[in-house]
Amino acid sequence: MSTSFFQEPLRVTFHRHKPPRLSILFLSRLYYLLRRVLPRKTMCRGLLELARLTHRFAWEQVWYWLPPDEALALSRPHTVEFVRKSIPPGSRVIDLGGGTGIISHAVAEVAAAVVYVDCSERNLETARRICRADNNVEFVLGDGLSVLQDRAPFDVALLLHLLEYLDDPQDSLRRIGEHCRRVVIEVPDFGSDPLNYIRLQQQLPCYSDADHVTEFSAGYLTACLKASGWEIRELKVGNGEILAVADAVAPFYSC
Repeated sequence: MSTSFFQEPLRVTFHRHKPPRLSILFLSRLYYLLRRVLPRKTMCRGLLELARLTHRFAWEQVWYWLPPDEALALSRPHTVEFVRKSIPPGSRVIDLGGGTGIISHAVAEVAAAVVYVDCSERNLETARRICRADNNVEFVLGDGLSVLQDRAPFDVALLLHLLEYLDDPQDSLRRIGEHCRRVVIEVPDFGSDPLNYIRLQQQLPCYSDADHVTEFSAGYLTACLKASGWEIRELKVGNGEILAVADAVAPFYSC
């Protein structure tokens, strides 16, 4: 197993004296005014919740504004490359919770066959458009684990931004291991926002999506994989994401 952080020779510089912006001036004055009249704890808790919500809304708006492939390339620049290199040529792949279909499209070139699964008709129609030139991608509307069991065996299961929505991610990983040799996983990194630990201490909401059941650290994802019968081959943390590749350990893989 290798663990590393994404590091790029990126330097962003600015002039020391920035041009005034009315929005910043207005919000700064409002902030200092409220700080004078509100208790410190109330002010801090309010800002923590506001920061969490505006961060979430900004992500949603980016994906609403930009084409899906551009939004993915800008917001998660290492995901496609990581997934593609984790799939052995000629593999049979299932993309669980495939979303817009960008990942299915990206791996179609290296995989022998891709089964895209999602429970959203809207996502499925978007995926059909994105993968319209990929003759080896099959689209299925339904529950991912049920489709996996019905269509098994698979060489690789893609779980990109899926585990955090599941009621019992460890049990789901164990069940996937009964029908699949390898998993490629991406989940949001809880620790990428240090304020989350303050939210946790203050018993404030610290989930990045209202539908999330579990938020992951790299350590917790590692523990879940090991406990459910997977051996981690690679783990990367960066850009607010955790990416992992793991192979099933006998006797869990029983196709």
